[in-house]
Amino acid sequence: GFDAVKISLSKNQAKLIFIGSDVSQNTKDKLAFLMRKKDVKLVDVFSSAEITQALGKERKLVSVTDSGFSKAMIKNLNEGV
Repeated sequence: GFDAVKISLSKNQAKLIFIGSDVSQNTKDKLAFLMRKKDVKLVDVFSSAEITQALGKERKLVSVTDSGFSKAMIKNLNEGV
C-alpha cells in the first residue's frame, strides 16, 4: 500500500513501483512528490484490480525492492511478456 511504498522510497530501497492506472489524482500527485529526484521506474499500465489479482492482496500500488527482480520485471514488460 501507499505507506509501504512511502517507506521504501524514503529508505531508497524501491527500485520499481506499480501503481494502479485507476488510482485517484491525489494519490498520483503524492507519489510523484515522493519520487522526485529518485531513480525509480514507475509502471502504471495495470489497474488496481490487476495488481490485487497478481498479489493476492488488495493493493493499488506496490514497490519492488529487489534490484534483480525489478530488472527482470522491466525486461519482461518491455518485451510484452
